[in-house]
Amino acid sequence: MANHFFEIGKSQINYNNVQINIYNKERMLIELIRNKNIIPFDYYKKIISNYREIADEIDMSLLADYLECFANGKKFLKLYIGRSFSDKFIRKHRLLFGKRI
Repeated sequence: MANHFFEIGKSQINYNNVQINIYNKERMLIELIRNKNIIPFDYYKKIISNYREIADEIDMSLLADYLECFANGKKFLKLYIGRSFSDKFIRKHRLLFGKRI
């Protein structure tokens, strides 16, 4: 993976006067879906369930911007994220998912 991919969604928090690099929710969702075949299914299912609970907090514009940096990003958005979230969530963000979903 090229080094510029490591900067996508990266931020820092200060914990006990130590700067820690972290990724935001949107980037972590991308990584979850990209690596779903190496994550035990029960973990994957639980994490997706937790993401569904915070679906309204996901910045879909930011997520779409991040996905443009990855090969097949728009396809990824439609296929995997569309399957992982509720119909209500998809309807709310239908412009990102396309009319067919």
